[in-house]
Amino acid sequence: MKIAEALDIAWWKVKSFYPWAKPKRFWATWRLLFTFGILVLIFHVYILQAIGGFLINTDNLSGKFDAIFVLGGNTFDSSNHAAELYFKGFSKNIVTLGANENVSIKTIFPEASDRKIRHSDSFISRDQLMLKEVPENRIIPLDLGFNAQEEANAILNHCKQKGYEKIIVVSGKLHTRRIRYAFKHFDDHQIEVLLSSSNQSDYEEDYWWKSEGGVIMVNNEYIKLLYYYLNY
Repeated sequence: MKIAEALDIAWWKVKSFYPWAKPKRFWATWRLLFTFGILVLIFHVYILQAIGGFLINTDNLSGKFDAIFVLGGNTFDSSNHAAELYFKGFSKNIVTLGANENVSIKTIFPEASDRKIRHSDSFISRDQLMLKEVPENRIIPLDLGFNAQEEANAILNHCKQKGYEKIIVVSGKLHTRRIRYAFKHFDDHQIEVLLSSSNQSDYEEDYWWKSEGGVIMVNNEYIKLLYYYLNY
């Protein structure tokens, strides 16, 4: 069936249900939709990159910092990035966060169910940092926080105890806009927070729609971002 015939049939059906419909408006609507579809087809890469790019909100780092804080979640990539910052001399103190426990490690090591043995994100990040040759005495694991807001609160308390005034927070690149929102109250305590992001090792953020993990990440991140706006 030709496009013209299909549109004629569509018009006939619209007319049968809505006798007051005007032909000019009907054809104008179809032309608008067709033009919009063509534009989306041509510029879909830029549109999708903009959707992912909106979630990215990082800072340029310079100078010295009191500490580098590694949030839970993608412990491998975030810890590797924190190690790079450490060896570049941005700070000699690293604090790892996250009370969520790694289920896969529990499966491999059933003894992990013993609460004396912790396999939470904070300790996994610590171990990864040590594998990257960061000295253990420069790492403090804070076994706290089941989400970004709880981790932010734990970091604020730690900063107050230590007297920190300028810190780096490391997280995945597509998390950073939400993370920025979670740390907005630090300004009230005269604590400067700069965000630095790690690159994802299993997909490219600029082409997130080409992998299942990237699609899930962006979808979940927008839902979480809305939740943070509404609740925090």
